[in-house]
Amino acid sequence: MIKYLTGCILVIGVMTMSNAQVLPNFKKTEQQKKVTVLTSKKKNTENRSVHIPDKKVFVTNGYVKHYPIKDDVGNKAYYTGHIENGLPQGKGKSYFQNGIPIFEGTFLNGNYNTGTYYFYYDGSKLKTGTFSNNKLIAGIYYQASPPAGRKWKEGTFNENEQLQGYGKMYDDEGKLNLEGTFQDGGLNGTGKQYWEDGMYEGEFKNSRSRGKGVLKSFSHGSIWTGEFYDGGWQSGEILFKDGSKYVGRYIVYMKSANTGHTGVYYFANGDRYEGEFWRTKMQGKGTYTWKDGSSYSGTFNANQIEGNSQRPLQTPFIDLLKE
Repeated sequence: MIKYLTGCILVIGVMTMSNAQVLPNFKKTEQQKKVTVLTSKKKNTENRSVHIPDKKVFVTNGYVKHYPIKDDVGNKAYYTGHIENGLPQGKGKSYFQNGIPIFEGTFLNGNYNTGTYYFYYDGSKLKTGTFSNNKLIAGIYYQASPPAGRKWKEGTFNENEQLQGYGKMYDDEGKLNLEGTFQDGGLNGTGKQYWEDGMYEGEFKNSRSRGKGVLKSFSHGSIWTGEFYDGGWQSGEILFKDGSKYVGRYIVYMKSANTGHTGVYYFANGDRYEGEFWRTKMQGKGTYTWKDGSSYSGTFNANQIEGNSQRPLQTPFIDLLKE
């Protein structure tokens, strides 16, 4: 009879061990029956620890606490939540032994599904949203450097976690800098760029304005419309707050003296100048037409008619000179 009972116990023990499964995506792991978690409210995690008793059991389905696993890069970690077929499934959270969180949200077949992924150093938020193969595909990426909580990029992402499709990027202070259509992490197509003094809306190439667009300067109220290249206005029209405007190219109003290249400046009072410029000044050959229709054609020097002239001239680009 004793031999019979002993045999039954051995058979039951073998059957129990055969049902035990480990997480396929991790190295063999074991569940501790009881653990104690000591936490501290401070960022310093020296007093945060997970006590792991010696007694162990295997778990394949159900709810587990402090289940030893490997994180998405192979580091030793722990999991609390639901398990199905040996894998985290549904709502749960993973964390390191010192208590710093790794991921909290929902899991799908052992991988991150929806939730928040934390920075390993101090437990601050790093990524939040929807994941695929443990990579963020839609949501917000936060800046890793302190202070925590500052956004870095937001939108939809490719398999390399680069912005793909509509998205936003933020500057070092967490302020919105770029938004629009991204490709492989760069703003390509139409979009907007913001900075403290103004904004640009139009076409982009590799996150720099290139093509047709409109730039607005908040400091002096000017609006620059036309063609842009690598972040700079090239040609078109500049409308100033006082009602005056320039039509031409950037290179002309900066360095066209004695080149034959001309631009046109319409003054707010009705006067008009067409000719060469040097660093925003009327310089070189040109024609100045007063609002009454009279005009002068000849040589200009530093916004003045070369030689003697009794008639006053307006100063172009006066709003730019106020900066």
